[in-house]
Amino acid sequence: MLANLVIIALTNPDTLAAALLSGVLYIPVSLASVGVAVVTYAELRHHENQATDTLNLAAEMEARRP
Repeated sequence: MLANLVIIALTNPDTLAAALLSGVLYIPVSLASVGVAVVTYAELRHHENQATDTLNLAAEMEARRP
């Protein structure tokens, strides 16, 4: 994304504002999609194993941390 901004700024400075605006608007969409992915993963894990809940998933993530 940063490379795109540099290229746009060098080729056409008028579109730099549009590129910055689209970059700022891209952030909440990205965060929402990550949230959907996490919830979907947790739901699928729960259907696979009924004992899996939020606390178990959090413990697994902590155990994998280096």
